[in-house]
Amino acid sequence: MYDFMMVEIKAEPRLDQSTIKLSADLSSHMICDPQRLVSFNVGKNRKTLRAKTSNSRLIQNTIFMNPSLIKTTFLEEGRKYGINFNRNEIYIGPVIGIVALKQNSKKRPYGNQTTFFQEIIAGSKKLGQICFAFYFSDIDWKKKIINGYYHNNSGWHRGKFPLPDVVYPRSKFYVSHKADSRRRLKQAEIKILNPLMVGKWDAYRIFKRNPDILPYYRKPDSLIAFARSK
Repeated sequence: MYDFMMVEIKAEPRLDQSTIKLSADLSSHMICDPQRLVSFNVGKNRKTLRAKTSNSRLIQNTIFMNPSLIKTTFLEEGRKYGINFNRNEIYIGPVIGIVALKQNSKKRPYGNQTTFFQEIIAGSKKLGQICFAFYFSDIDWKKKIINGYYHNNSGWHRGKFPLPDVVYPRSKFYVSHKADSRRRLKQAEIKILNPLMVGKWDAYRIFKRNPDILPYYRKPDSLIAFARSK
């Protein structure tokens, strides 16, 4: 990924929805075209916007945006985000999606993984990342948005998110009937953590063919029977 610094988003109603204003220190990182057009990226949501530079030298690490533009780029006013520059491109985040099936429980919607997800989301926010949980059925491929879930001090809530930069599979990601959704995620150039791993029985057969490992590999009947059952 990229080496992200932190930036604050502030609402500026006088700006139109196709323009952002950068504090002078941020503007110095940009190499813009003559028309001052930049590519503004939040996850896989990309907008071409016109960039202005703030006249104030006292304001630093700040992007001013029309309130409606803040909403359509899936950001929040007053929150700090990671930011990275690449010539005339701005990357916010990164955006991380945790793939997991939601259960019918308000307190523990992700079962015994609920606390773990809460810690990931809280830690990601401190780093300026956008992190949420979702499952394939939450994706609106036509609009390229995800109706995912996030956690804060008041509990779990549903919100709209862009297609993420990174997907972290935690449950039922590699089931066969979701092959088309996985293919779409890959086509969107979304990085998938933890690629598909072989099962216990397949791992045993691979180890068995390796002459260097075989002398050290114990295979009691109970272990083989257990592996075959998986």
